Amino acid sequence: MRRIAALRDLSDDHHQGVVLAGTAKRAANGEGALSAEEAWDELLLKFEQELAVHFQIEEDFLTAPMIAVGESDVVDQLVEEHRALRSFVAPDSDRTIEALARFGLLLEQHIRFEERTFFEIAQERLDDDTLKRVL
Repeated sequence: MRRIAALRDLSDDHHQGVVLAGTAKRAANGEGALSAEEAWDELLLKFEQELAVHFQIEEDFLTAPMIAVGESDVVDQLVEEHRALRSFVAPDSDRTIEALARFGLLLEQHIRFEERTFFEIAQERLDDDTLKRVL
């Protein structure tokens, strides 16, 4: 389904997320242009500047309306995956190669879930006024 205007910016953010996931996975496998340490530095910066904001918009403007229309299961998955991704960048988290690989995989899977499931349901079930608040 084509993405509606109200969700297009969030959907467009996913391109950068896919790039970041790929960077993390390649660095963890020793295949990328960045070392694992450099990839962690980039990941932490991009998370703070981009992903954290993206997550907050979804949580502030989409989760309650989705629950109100009976979509608590997809909201639970969204919130749980956000929590898991945030745990990788917490100050006390491990900055290992294994954690870098897991982060990359989870971010990639999360983006797929949002595009194929969460946003599809949101644009089908939420009214225009609710969706316009996302802009």
